Formats: sequence, C-alpha cells, structure tokens
Amino acid sequence: MRADIITLVEELANIKDEWNGLLQGSISDSVFLKWEWAYSWAECFVNENRQLFVIKVYDDGNRLVGIAPWYTEKIKVGPATIRQVNFLGTPETASDYLDVFTAKGREKEVSNYLYDYLFGELSNRWDCVSLQDTRAESLFLLNFLHKHRLHGRHLEITQGSFCPVISLPKAEEEFLSRISSSRSKRFRQDLRTLKKTDTVEIKTYAADGIDEAVDSFFKLYAEKTEWEGKDLYRFIKRFLANSGSGNYLQIDFLLANGNTIGGLLHLKHNQTLSLYLMAVDKAYNPRISAGNLLVGLCIIRAIESQFEVYDFLKGYEEYKFYWTSEGRITQTIFIVQKKALPVIHMMKRIAKNALKTMLR
Repeated sequence: MRADIITLVEELANIKDEWNGLLQGSISDSVFLKWEWAYSWAECFVNENRQLFVIKVYDDGNRLVGIAPWYTEKIKVGPATIRQVNFLGTPETASDYLDVFTAKGREKEVSNYLYDYLFGELSNRWDCVSLQDTRAESLFLLNFLHKHRLHGRHLEITQGSFCPVISLPKAEEEFLSRISSSRSKRFRQDLRTLKKTDTVEIKTYAADGIDEAVDSFFKLYAEKTEWEGKDLYRFIKRFLANSGSGNYLQIDFLLANGNTIGGLLHLKHNQTLSLYLMAVDKAYNPRISAGNLLVGLCIIRAIESQFEVYDFLKGYEEYKFYWTSEGRITQTIFIVQKKALPVIHMMKRIAKNALKTMLR
C-alpha cells in the first residue's frame, strides 16, 4: 500500500469524482462526508492555524481504497503549541457520522496501514488526534482502536452525540399511530387551531428557488434565534454552489396567512432527510407550537416523498423526543503521542471532563 497527502485546498478541489466514488461504494456514505461538504468547509474555515491533512490510501494495484478526511490545527498548551488532527467539518458545521471511509471489505487493511503510517513515517507531523462524532459502528474505528490497544498506547473514548431518528413507514396514518397518543393528538389539535384563523401552507424548496430560499431562511434564523450565523450562512452558500446538479439541501417554510412563521433547513442524501437548522416565530400564536407543527408536517411530507429515514441529528432538544425514541450514537476519540506537551493537554482534558461530571 501507499499514500498521498493533500495539504492544500487547491489540491482538494481536484478530487471530487474519486472522493465521492469511493464514498458511495463504502459503508460510511453520509452527506457530512461528501466532497461538497468537506471542500466547502475547507474553503470557509481553513486558516493560518489549520492545514489540510487528507490522506489518500492506494492498494498495490494503485486503486484508491481509503480516504482519511482530516486536517491539523495548532493548539496552544500554555506558551507552547501542539498540532491536533481533526475531521474536516468540525467543529464549525456540527457534522455527524464522520469516518475514515474505505472500499467495502478493505476497512481492516486500510486501518492497519494508516495506524502504522501515523505512528511511523508521519509521527513528526502531529501530536494528538481528536476524532469528534465518529460513527459508533465504524469498522475503520473498530480496527484502529484494536490495534492501538495491542500496542499498549493510551486513548480516551467518550460518547459523542445522540442523534434521534425515525424509520419512516409508507403511510401517514401508520406514522401517527406509532408516536404517543398525546403527541398525535397535540399535532392534530395544533393544526386545527391554526387553520381556524389562518390559511396554512407549507412551501418546499429543493431545486428551483433554493438559493433565494437559503437567503430567506437565514434572515428568519437571525430574527428568531438572535444569532446571525454569518459563518454558517457563508458555508451553506458555498455548499450549495459546490453541489452543482447534486442538490443536498431542502428548505421548508410554514406560512400562516402568507406570513412565514417557521422554517427548517434539511439535508437530504440516500433516502434520508436530516433536520439541520430550525427557525420559528414562537410568538405568532401562543396557543400552538409552530415548531412541532412544522416538524410534523415535514415528516409527513417526507413519507409522501418516499424518504426512508428522518434524522434529527445531534442534540438533546426535548421536541426531538416527542417524535421518536430511536437514535444513533457517535463517539469521540482522543489519542496523544508520548510527548510531554500532548500528554499535558490530555490530562487537562481528563481533569476538565471529570470536573464537569462532579458538578452535575
């Protein structure tokens, strides 16, 4: 096996087809691992303290069999600086289900090669590795951690995020019968209440008008969340531009008498519709929950559009659990080399996490 390392954003721009081709044939395929997402993040958030560290792994037949979508970042430890390896897409864009993706059946082979490469030839290019929100079921990670333990090296594993998900049925009534009777009753009641005084409409943008819909959504988002989200807006606009004909965005607005009272920004990929951002006018009608009404209507629309999964993504917001008790878990892995500064950095992390636990 051999590897090539991409360190420049300009180099990353040229590998869209081979990146997405490998990802599509892997077991890790996710919108957060698409080239369009990674490249847009790099365009927006790589700076003087960050450098791409994307490792492309080839087999002996010169076939691309693995990609580690990483970057290194300079982190202050007292007056000194260490270099930390992170996933592209973290932390600014709250990416989930991250992974080193490989050709199917090559996970162990690529994992072993990358482990030896990192701790061998590349050992002078990093001090610690922080892999946030990695897929808990990642076969790459399973093999990587197994080899790490065999070598007796220390690592820290913490639960990353819980992402509530719904396995969508084929019909609306089946879905409403699955959720609690109180939730189903409240959803229908809120819809009736709003329809008594307002003309209710859902407007969905997935292709035509999507660029203007993004602008309208972030305007609403700034008004209703008191957070302008300029960096996130810039990222989403780049993601939309880089997606070309492959559109991964869908925006849904809830209108009452022509007034926009809520909006959801969804990501869509592989028959999964994922709720990424929400903006709601909570004061429009205090008798209803406009946010939950909009979520319910969008889930029903997703069923009608034959999506198979509705994913709320990371977060413990209470409203998510009104609709489902199922979910997916991610993990965060932290590894350091046996050098003074990285070890000090790890000990500070452990102490900080322990203090948080004690103060709960």
